[in-house]
Amino acid sequence: MKYLFLLAVPALIFGHGGEKHEEKKVEVKHEKMEMTIESKEVFSEINKEYLKNIKPIFKNKCFDCHSDQTEYPWYFKLPLVSAMIQKDIDEAKEHLDFSKDYPFISHDTPIKDLKSILKVFEDKSMPPFKYTIMHGETKVTDQDTEVIRAWVEESLKKLETK
Repeated sequence: MKYLFLLAVPALIFGHGGEKHEEKKVEVKHEKMEMTIESKEVFSEINKEYLKNIKPIFKNKCFDCHSDQTEYPWYFKLPLVSAMIQKDIDEAKEHLDFSKDYPFISHDTPIKDLKSILKVFEDKSMPPFKYTIMHGETKVTDQDTEVIRAWVEESLKKLETK
């Protein structure tokens, strides 16, 4: 097990495949969605499906970094490692936080969040490689992607018609 950790060190250091978000400072303009009774009903419908079919997948694949339900690994106690892990978690939650169900806490609109979620599942860029090294059970399956695709597409239809 201790040798497995040594293999993970380069992955911890190089995070998202070397992608540095701080170099891509992009100002996000928040689009305000008017919260009408109709839109609240749509969000409620989408959230109901999310809770039933999607949240279990996200809980297994995403919650350690994208929620307030992080289960820290044993090696989190190591000073430098804990700082790197916490930085990744803070950054992940800044982009998308699943703590409060749908619509998610994010820096973007609910529609763009759904499109982003589908993209990262389709291209299997999440969870990041460095995370799956130590948490193999979080690798995205084709079945996960299909369930998420169906939910996203159905949700987008509902949102885009309102």
